[in-house]
Amino acid sequence: MKVFISGKITGQKNYREIFRDRHGFLKMKGFAVMNPAVLPYPGFTHEEYLQICYAMIDVCDAVWFMPNCEESKGSKLERAYAEKTGKIIIEEVKYLKGEQEL
Repeated sequence: MKVFISGKITGQKNYREIFRDRHGFLKMKGFAVMNPAVLPYPGFTHEEYLQICYAMIDVCDAVWFMPNCEESKGSKLERAYAEKTGKIIIEEVKYLKGEQEL
């Protein structure tokens, strides 16, 4: 299954490390991972980043939402887009507690 990672980037000091950890975890679980934290930041507008992230979501089956996604304007928009396009929504906390299966 192909999965996009969604979480807070703007204002998150160590976001690359957090996303890298999730990427490794998801890869170990057998997922093919799209990681937006590999994009050059800053350098583009927030809207331009969202367009790139939407394209990444388009080629994935699911979106993995980290706990900090509630603090992120971009993650909220990615959730709305994922729901609109029929992607599987994976809540990290629920998944790790065994409350959500794939």
